[in-house]
Amino acid sequence: MEQLIQPPREIEAKFHVASRQIFSDLLALRQCGTFALAPTPEPEQQTNIYFDTQAGDLRLARHGFRVRMVAGNAKATLKGPAITVGSAQSRTEWEVALPDPDPSTLPPGELREHLLELTKGAPLIPMLTIRTQRQIINAFQQSRHVLEIALDDLVIEAGSRTQASLELEIELLSAGTRADLEAMVILLAPRYHLTPEPRSKLARGLELLEEV
Repeated sequence: MEQLIQPPREIEAKFHVASRQIFSDLLALRQCGTFALAPTPEPEQQTNIYFDTQAGDLRLARHGFRVRMVAGNAKATLKGPAITVGSAQSRTEWEVALPDPDPSTLPPGELREHLLELTKGAPLIPMLTIRTQRQIINAFQQSRHVLEIALDDLVIEAGSRTQASLELEIELLSAGTRADLEAMVILLAPRYHLTPEPRSKLARGLELLEEV
């Protein structure tokens, strides 16, 4: 019997942060319930460029494709539609390193195959850019690295319009469980007045692009 190979999945909970004071308070945390928290030494400066075809094939298929630049390194990511269960969203996700930010340099593999299938081989054009200063906080249960918390200070650039936002994402890692994710949400959301954000950054950018 042929074994089915499951595509990689991203599981995370996303929230809007109401103020810079709350953002700073979250960044200063070193313990949260039974979780030990360890921030990375420096924030990560990201430039995220989102692409689609002229006909909007990816949007119609509820997929998103971006190229992220960090410290001169490029990474391509293709994400599928989100499925919400409780406070978490789950979606298929493929990632691959690129030699430069040009999506035409995608190497052969699953990501490229899925992208070509979705776009029918049509050229990709940049739709919007999101510039993010991201601070990563690693969450541990004893010696298990179970969650990654991202505090994002970001600006969406969509045509002539811009939108700034402060956000928090909690991503489940392979050593963790959904119970770890839900526990962290329960610990953080009420205390810091976090508002769930069901829309992706791409979705909000496209909404901004379409504003009259």
